[in-house]
Amino acid sequence: MEVYQIVVLCAAAVASSFIKNTAALGAGVFLTPVLAAVFPPKIALGLGAPILIATDVSSMKNYWGEWENPKEVLRIGISAIPGVILGACIINVVPNNILKTGIGTFALLFSVYHLVKESRLYRSIQPSPTTATGDAPLCSGTVSCTLVGVFGGLASILAHAGGLVFSLYYVGKKLEKRCLMASLIAVFCFSDVVKLIAYLNIGVLSADSCLIILAMSPIIILGGNLGNFLNRKMRTEVFRKIVLLLVFVSAINLLL
Repeated sequence: MEVYQIVVLCAAAVASSFIKNTAALGAGVFLTPVLAAVFPPKIALGLGAPILIATDVSSMKNYWGEWENPKEVLRIGISAIPGVILGACIINVVPNNILKTGIGTFALLFSVYHLVKESRLYRSIQPSPTTATGDAPLCSGTVSCTLVGVFGGLASILAHAGGLVFSLYYVGKKLEKRCLMASLIAVFCFSDVVKLIAYLNIGVLSADSCLIILAMSPIIILGGNLGNFLNRKMRTEVFRKIVLLLVFVSAINLLL
């Protein structure tokens, strides 16, 4: 690796750990376009896996035991395995330029959609709480957990975006903030390990790269601890808007 690539890799790793511990969602979506700006897209995806696992370790320490249902977490995590395997097969046949455009487009649409949805104008034209139907949560149960796991695993290995799918399940359950964070992070931890194994098997990640990320673990954990502190002090909505703006800028840069 070149020096500038190591600097970007280090900064992106710390930032993603900070984001995951503050808002749970958006760490992978932020990480992928940033790394793809200085690495080939497939290598960027591969490097993201050990970084996200390092952030998972920090996050699990900060949110340990605060999840809602350990059996449900395990069920979703196991169901993610076939989705990860399918995604690995897709990555093997998709050219780098198409994958880069796909990652940039996805990140752009993701950021724009959520920025609009969280804007004051959008909220002002929504029905009042007494008449709004709200987002329909996915039903609990084996079938729902399996579907969420499969599609989450697929989105995770293709763009580190499994959190978008997993969140549909957990946000609909209307959990307390830290319980929601802990449940999501526990699922991430399981799916990220499976994803790491898949990347190693298809050759987009090397053992040497894993060792580089391992050497960065202390500052990644520090970033996670700072994020956990901010989660207790700062409104999550405000921080999410900052992250979304960063994702938007990264996506534009990737598409240019």
